[in-house]
Amino acid sequence: MNNNYYSNGQPQLQSQPGSPLFTNGVETPNQSSTSNMNFNYNNNNPSMSDTLTLNKGKIITVFTTFNGSVSWPDKAFTGVLENYEIDHLTLSDPKTGKWYVIPTIYVDYVESDEKIIE
Repeated sequence: MNNNYYSNGQPQLQSQPGSPLFTNGVETPNQSSTSNMNFNYNNNNPSMSDTLTLNKGKIITVFTTFNGSVSWPDKAFTGVLENYEIDHLTLSDPKTGKWYVIPTIYVDYVESDEKIIE
């Protein structure tokens, strides 16, 4: 079987793991090489972790998607942001007394009625 495939009439070779991909003559890192990339953020481009760390103590709503879950595919959690770590965040709901630990892999976005500090 031929390892070439055609896109827009142009043959393109499939690359080996760790080698760059080429699209229209421009090198594009593949998944293996992007996993080692370091992303630097500055004050003009804060990361979500920086933003959430600065907004501890505020009431937020966290929108999540649990892929593959039949009974709970999408869920919104509202509460006080108690803590944020790189792999999870912790909310407490003062109305119900419940606490939530939400893995960040499931977080789609966050909103707040209060001004968000960036």
